[in-house]
Amino acid sequence: MPQTTAAVITNQIESATAAMSSGRSLEVGGGAGHSSHFRPRASGGSSRDARPGSLMEFLSSVRLRRFRLQRVAMLVVLVYIWSVVYARFFSAAGGRHHRGAAHGAAPGDADDAEHPHDRMQAHHGVLPAMDSHDVRFVTLAAYSSQDAVRVLVDGKVVLSVDKAADKDHEKYRGMNVVVVNPRNGVVTAIRVFDTYLTGADHELLLFLRSVPPGRLIAIAIKDEGTFGLKEEARLALAALGAQDIRQLSWRDTWAFIAQQPTAEELKKNADGVAGQRPPAVAGDGIPIGRGESRGPSPDLSTWGPPSSTSARFSRDFSPRPSCFDASDRLGASAEAMRARTEFCDENDGYPGLCAARCNDYEPLFTPSPRRTVPYQELAGIPVVIMASNRPNYLFRMLRYLLEADGADRSMIMVAVDGYHAAPAKLAQLYGLNVYQHAPKGDRNGRICYHYKKTLTHVFDVAFPEAQAMILLEEDLQVAPDFFHFFAQLTQRLLSEPSLFCASAWNDIGYKHSSRDPSLLYLVDTMPGLGWMLKRSLYKGELEAVWPKPELHFDWDMWMRMEINRKNRPCIIPDVSRTFHFGASGLNMNPYFQSRYFDNKALNSDPAAVLKNVRKAIPILYGKDLDDLITLAEVLDHSKNPCSLAGDFFPAPREDEATRAPGSYDTYVFALKMSDEGDRLKHWGRLATCMRVWDLDARGFYDYVWRFFANGHHIICVGTMSPWFNSLKRRLGEFGPIRITKEDLAAWKDAQT
Repeated sequence: MPQTTAAVITNQIESATAAMSSGRSLEVGGGAGHSSHFRPRASGGSSRDARPGSLMEFLSSVRLRRFRLQRVAMLVVLVYIWSVVYARFFSAAGGRHHRGAAHGAAPGDADDAEHPHDRMQAHHGVLPAMDSHDVRFVTLAAYSSQDAVRVLVDGKVVLSVDKAADKDHEKYRGMNVVVVNPRNGVVTAIRVFDTYLTGADHELLLFLRSVPPGRLIAIAIKDEGTFGLKEEARLALAALGAQDIRQLSWRDTWAFIAQQPTAEELKKNADGVAGQRPPAVAGDGIPIGRGESRGPSPDLSTWGPPSSTSARFSRDFSPRPSCFDASDRLGASAEAMRARTEFCDENDGYPGLCAARCNDYEPLFTPSPRRTVPYQELAGIPVVIMASNRPNYLFRMLRYLLEADGADRSMIMVAVDGYHAAPAKLAQLYGLNVYQHAPKGDRNGRICYHYKKTLTHVFDVAFPEAQAMILLEEDLQVAPDFFHFFAQLTQRLLSEPSLFCASAWNDIGYKHSSRDPSLLYLVDTMPGLGWMLKRSLYKGELEAVWPKPELHFDWDMWMRMEINRKNRPCIIPDVSRTFHFGASGLNMNPYFQSRYFDNKALNSDPAAVLKNVRKAIPILYGKDLDDLITLAEVLDHSKNPCSLAGDFFPAPREDEATRAPGSYDTYVFALKMSDEGDRLKHWGRLATCMRVWDLDARGFYDYVWRFFANGHHIICVGTMSPWFNSLKRRLGEFGPIRITKEDLAAWKDAQT
């Protein structure tokens, strides 16, 4: 008895899962579209070879041949039209995969052939058609389990991750969302929301709200996706038509497919008026308009069984909107609107850039109302954005950068690692320069190569007269005074050979540990994350010795090595001018982002004036430290900064809420540094107790750290610092602060 199409889909998913788990290759048939070849039918030989015996016979013969040629031409045109339709609706349906949008692949992630989605294509081919390609419909299938997740569109794999085959499978924990355009079956977005962690459900909610009505949405959980799923997100999924979302609990598997409703339909679904009825089922067993399956977990220590579902939707045959009528309102050319609507037809998750209706399109960005003229100090200095295939990150980055005071689009270049279309098209929509090159190496080695290739191109080709460049990354948000900050530092950096770089990032500058946007520090590390690089440094020192990709160096760790830094410090602000928001990448995951970056401070004062630029060189900064340490009040060294009492740092002043950012008291204390082994272990323990960066020691100058606590300016002097000798006489009977393993363990126990 023949199987129904629904059973065929289930078998496809189970076969793919079994094959990937066992390492077998799938033996599949077909997959590629069949080409249609037209060959005109030959006429009889006598008619073709006969010679006209009279004028009438000759004219008749001419008319016959012309008729045949017209018929042939007409058939050729029809075949051509059919081939275009075929290519649009069949080949595009599963042949285009959005990789970077899927999980935010950083520069250096596996290249196209090594990505999990592509490995499925490369090693297992295209899965068999679900039943038959019916141009009237688009059919989606989704699979959820503890170790694997898969989504198919018209029988072709568009997302496939398996613990047995993919070393980066952990990045796909939580809810995997695939969005499909029903007009052509093209995948317009793939996102992963680690809803096991707190906060990811809010990002999921914002993304779902950005998806225009009519789009097809498939969601599948890998591993665990409910621990951080709050009520608001559950209600939003219920409004999409999900019936099991309220019962979805710890370690359940869940696969869900639906069509994004209109605003009116969403409200009805949220009110319970619609969306809760079971979907209709086609004759071949595939649900129409919605599919859902849940595998309940039997107990807290066990995952639910795998679940899979499928759903069929009518294809949208309406033409893609051109929105030419919006050109005048937006001040854009017809060609620019065509490029924009084309991008939005192929990509989702870009609120403000894309809209469901032409009347809802907004300007690409809103220039700063304070300053639109570029800063003269930055004339000839380009801003280079290092990008991979994370166009959704690049979109957020560009919106803030172009709206900052003094932004100059002609001096901004996006450097894309690889020939990815989406980030390049996005940058071009904003009128920016784009540089792309073939990748080389893998993982950290690939990132390292991307940097060298780009830096050389900028200084040698794109901006050969530039004396410096400002480097950013696609997952950074800039402060409104980003350009003003660097404009104030450019001359100091370029004229002072004792300085290594200027950076917008403070490694230990968190909301609770920084305060004054006008304050500058020198540090003996290279912070990166928004920094200015001198031409003389790169061309004269670094370019010739830059690590080769096969060495797999982290480029920034290599830059921090003393052999390169040569005891030259970098200038940094107390309050950062960049904010890292990218929760997914080669060296990043949602937990790491939440633990070390979500609480970072970002300056909001667009007119902050740096007050100690002249002193931002080693000889003058050292003298300034002398004065600060001499005048600072010494903290009570009988107490411990990791004690449960929490009384080591002075309490906030009563007038703290009304005091100006530049008004504060200064305190100092000494910190023990070990003579052997890890000299900085006491700082590492203190950093943990302070909830700042603690993976290695950063943000110090000659073993002096500066930060804020309870609104007070704090100076921590390590015992190996040259300033310790003058401080130790003021410590009394107590020596420098020591933080033992027991102190840290007690503090951690108290937190849990």
